[in-house]
Amino acid sequence: MKIDGARATYRELDDIGNQVAARLVDDGIRAGDRVAIYGAISVRLLGVVLGIFKAGAVLVGVHHTFGLRKLMFELQDSGACAVITDRAAELRELQSGITIYGCEDDFSAAVPERDCSFCREVREEDISVIFYTSGSTSRPKGVAVNHKNMIAAFKSVTGYLKNTSEDVVLSYSTLGSDYGFYNVMMPLMFGGTALVERALPDDPDEIIDLIDAHGVTGLQVFPPFIFHLLKATALGRRAPRSLRYISTSGQALPVKHIRRLREAWPSVQIFSNYGLTECKRVSFLPPDEIDQRPQSVGRAIPGVRTYLFGEDRSLMAEPGQVGELGVAGDLLMQKYWNMPEETSDRMIEGVAGEARVFLTGDLFRVDGQGYLYYVARKDDAFARSGFKVNPREIEQLLITHPAVSEAAVVPVADETVGHLPKALIVAEQATSITSQELVEYCTMHLDWHMVPAFVEFVPALPRTASGKTATRALS
Repeated sequence: MKIDGARATYRELDDIGNQVAARLVDDGIRAGDRVAIYGAISVRLLGVVLGIFKAGAVLVGVHHTFGLRKLMFELQDSGACAVITDRAAELRELQSGITIYGCEDDFSAAVPERDCSFCREVREEDISVIFYTSGSTSRPKGVAVNHKNMIAAFKSVTGYLKNTSEDVVLSYSTLGSDYGFYNVMMPLMFGGTALVERALPDDPDEIIDLIDAHGVTGLQVFPPFIFHLLKATALGRRAPRSLRYISTSGQALPVKHIRRLREAWPSVQIFSNYGLTECKRVSFLPPDEIDQRPQSVGRAIPGVRTYLFGEDRSLMAEPGQVGELGVAGDLLMQKYWNMPEETSDRMIEGVAGEARVFLTGDLFRVDGQGYLYYVARKDDAFARSGFKVNPREIEQLLITHPAVSEAAVVPVADETVGHLPKALIVAEQATSITSQELVEYCTMHLDWHMVPAFVEFVPALPRTASGKTATRALS
């Protein structure tokens, strides 16, 4: 594997993992104890993750960009007894009562014998990782998954992507989020090569150079990566010979961008996916459907079953209806850590013969062939003069304008009508579109209450720590 220019073999990663596990066990870390990581992705930190698993501990992923306040919340909420970090000196000043290990300095002893006598056996039902949601508008929630969930996700996702040991998978990842974690771990589990970069290059042509230089066969990325890639001057004249597929998740990939990518790289398969932290991956659209159903995120992946529910939590069966998506299956989390009421509220039992169905909070519709179409987040909609406004519908229209590269719509409080929609626009390069022209465009295609009252041009939309568009940060 290669992380930000540093290479490591499987043997080298295993040696680091053995060092870490031996030290943790010697220091009294017990099976099931929570051990957190807090640092930028590196070969060393990946070896640390393996060591935490070898010691039978539960990994707590904390994003390395989080400040000390959120870090301390997640450490205390998870009950972590230790944190392994690349900022040990800074954290030791907190005197938190939590053992602080430096990634490099505290695990430099000689490599133990490879009989792994210090390693602990784990059961598939044991909690293995706690991933925290972003908590942008509420308390971050710890999503607890067990080893069975992780193995099910690995088998299902790598199965439909048809991954082999010959694959070289490029991602821009962090080990602190579930998406980044799986992007790195899955190639290692099927024996391939993980190529990981910490940040997108300023020049998008460098992405194509990187793909060619390393023989990349797969890209596992968020849509903002695609937005950036499409700005490459070499896109239409340099199709990477090695690249087999692009897999995107996290937010909808606009149809306009799909078509541009298909035109530039027609032989590359595009997998459009939908997932969430509570159920790693829910659905995927087969590449041979991308031209016919570009707005769909496909059907449930192997091991997952999907249902739509009405406001009264009754099952909805008619095609075309909009309802809240419920998911069940082997990939579904075990619980929200330390949040039994929240877990109980989002999990329903005894429906459709399922032991547990998780309500995602996302609204979808299903067509007659069972393909899923994302509509909106339940709590994203707002009222304007008593009429419901769906920001995602406005965004989808705006992105169809040839002068618009990205769009986000947020509510602005108004004493008279409740809320007004405001559009934030990232324009395509070399365009002179005006705010009024975009308002007129929306007026032609949308009902009056959906037309943005304000349009603002911005150089870029904010991103979450994991790389998705942070729409709520604009509110």
